[in-house]
Amino acid sequence: MRSSPEYESQTLTKRLTTGILATVLIVSLIAVAAMYQVVTYTTHKGLEQKADDILVFLVGALESPLWAINENEIEITANAVYQDESVARLIVRDDTGKAIFSKEKDGHGALTSRSSKIFHKQGNREISIGEIDVSLAQSKYQNVNKQLLAYSVLIILLILVSIVIVTGFLIRTTLRRPLESLSEIARRYASGVYDSGGQPLPYREFWPFGEALTHMADKIQEQIQVAQEAELKFRGIFENATEGIFQTTVEGRFLIANPAMARILGYDSPDFLTARVTDIRQQLYVDAEDREKILRLLAEKGWVTNYETRFYRSDNQEIWVLLSVRLVRDEAGNPLYTEGLLTDISDRKRAEENLRVAYKSLEGKVEERTAELQAAKEAAEAANKSKSTFLANMSHELRTPLSAILGYSHLLQRDQTLQHGQRDYLNIINRSGEHLLALINSVLELSKIEAGHSTLEMSCFDLPALLSDLHALFRNKAETKDLLFTQPTAESLPRLLIADASKLRQVLINMLGNAVKFTEKGSIALRVALADQDLERMRLIVEVEDTGPGISPEELDMVFEAFEQAASGRRSSEGTGLGMAISRDYARLMGGDLTVTSTPGKGSIFRLEIPVEEGHSPKITAPPKARIAGLKTSKPVPRVLVVEDGEENRFLLVSLLEQAGFEVRSAANGLQAVELFQEYHPDFIWMDIRMPVMDGREATRLIRETEGGRETKIVAISASGLAEERTSFLSAGFDELLPKPYHEQQIYEMMARLLAVEYLFQGDVATPVPESLDLEVDPVRFTTRRET
Repeated sequence: MRSSPEYESQTLTKRLTTGILATVLIVSLIAVAAMYQVVTYTTHKGLEQKADDILVFLVGALESPLWAINENEIEITANAVYQDESVARLIVRDDTGKAIFSKEKDGHGALTSRSSKIFHKQGNREISIGEIDVSLAQSKYQNVNKQLLAYSVLIILLILVSIVIVTGFLIRTTLRRPLESLSEIARRYASGVYDSGGQPLPYREFWPFGEALTHMADKIQEQIQVAQEAELKFRGIFENATEGIFQTTVEGRFLIANPAMARILGYDSPDFLTARVTDIRQQLYVDAEDREKILRLLAEKGWVTNYETRFYRSDNQEIWVLLSVRLVRDEAGNPLYTEGLLTDISDRKRAEENLRVAYKSLEGKVEERTAELQAAKEAAEAANKSKSTFLANMSHELRTPLSAILGYSHLLQRDQTLQHGQRDYLNIINRSGEHLLALINSVLELSKIEAGHSTLEMSCFDLPALLSDLHALFRNKAETKDLLFTQPTAESLPRLLIADASKLRQVLINMLGNAVKFTEKGSIALRVALADQDLERMRLIVEVEDTGPGISPEELDMVFEAFEQAASGRRSSEGTGLGMAISRDYARLMGGDLTVTSTPGKGSIFRLEIPVEEGHSPKITAPPKARIAGLKTSKPVPRVLVVEDGEENRFLLVSLLEQAGFEVRSAANGLQAVELFQEYHPDFIWMDIRMPVMDGREATRLIRETEGGRETKIVAISASGLAEERTSFLSAGFDELLPKPYHEQQIYEMMARLLAVEYLFQGDVATPVPESLDLEVDPVRFTTRRET
């Protein structure tokens, strides 16, 4: 350890002696100063007391001489007092202030003075007869104090000299031995011997130093052992590593290398490698630019990782290596050397090349297979498109004659002159047409479900009204077969629920229709319940139980397969096997499920469970069953334009609207509609979509651009059967979409909603038309013309 220049001229003896002397000197000076102050104060007080005593004596001794004005006696008494060596001045005055006696000594210095008047008591009066002024000299007492101070300083000097002598002696005699012991221990540690060598430390104050040195020796030995173990471990890693480890100068000469490095590069030993390779840029790198690039990266970032390049082995064979290198700098930032790892990746590179070749070959095969799959996909899409086109064409081809059958048979039913048998014939025609229409709709719906185009339309509906409607729909059919049909009670259930009311109704119709169809005797029960009513989303549970033939366990799953029927269905020779398949798809689309349990010979229970929410619609009114007899309004009769290219269907729609009291005109195509609009200015237009000359979309666009065209309500009529087209029609300028086939009631309700009109019904009973179309009635279906 180097000593600081500021401590080079200092010794322990000098430091201790100086400290002790300074301490003793300060303490002594403080003590002398305090003592001097005390003595001075005491002397001053004694002098004041003596002056008071003399004054008291003179007042008593001179009262009579002053009263008698005996100057001789006054002088004798005053001289006697003045002879005291401490009295420096004495003055006696009469009552007029005249000095009778006055003397003062020379060189008296500071004085302590006292004065007092002298009174003579005469009767009850005190008469002032004179005054005395006496002063005592302080010089005598000050001399004494100075002598005392001088003696004190002398004593302090003697003490300090003694301390210097004694301290130096004690330090030299008492600290020498322990300091020599500590010095010997330190020399042993410096030489690498970490024990005290039996050196004694005689004083307890030095034991902590000895313990600290012993602890330091233990720590040094532990650190040496750890360093040796680390060195052995590093040496083992360095010698036995499978990757090459190296250090090189910045210029490219090896400093050290491990055996793996030599082995990878084809040299017998690391020493042979470091001796033979003096410029790695020229001797190792196949591409010398890689070396320059690595040096640039090291200069910029200080490290390079996973750099792939090619090296020459000692036999000039090329190998692929993976390099990770870092640049080591000194404290000033100057490059010292580089160190890093090297891995032989030649096998990996060969495998990658083989993989690349294989991938290229596979890629060709994949492209070939992809082309085949694309062709198959296009063929499948073409087949699917052909299927959709066939289904759409088939639907339109079947609906065209069916529209006339249902529509005109419905008009004939209004004839009051028909005989009972004729009405039965018409009912048979209607039921057969309805059955055929239901079959067409089922096929289309199944196709839509398979294509993933079926969506939910959530709305608020009246649950008790729906249940009552279903009971009325199937009551007559059940009574015809002498079946007991139990009407469900919904008193404890919420009246209004939110779900897809249309799909829910269709599922329930299919469930009840199956029960009535396959049950020959006994009863049919419709049960309704709600679960989790305390939650925001409840579960609606509907069960239909029948006493039919039942379904065997192995046929339960078959019930929900399209075009499949259980044995009971095959025996009845009724149905297509689509109803329950579509119903389960609807149930799952609504977030629930449709299940069945059955006991052969006893009956079946179909259970529907879907999530619903409680509704809060303020106005839901069941639509009337009575036929519309006219308009109930004091306003001008709304003018309606029917645009339809099919003569039969145009006539049918015009007849229905005129019977309801509307003023109606018709057009056979879109161009006629645009021309007629400019002179007729209708309030409402029923617009067919596919027409010759000009279709419905183009006609609507032109009407909307005409003056007053924005105010007219225009409803599109489409026979595609796809409800998802509604958004497309609304964006094209239509106010609403009415898909074919539609209900008579739907026509009247849509016009009431869009035109705000009310109707008169047979019997002159006016019933308000509902604002919501969430509840359907048991309508007489009719369809319109075939689309071209």
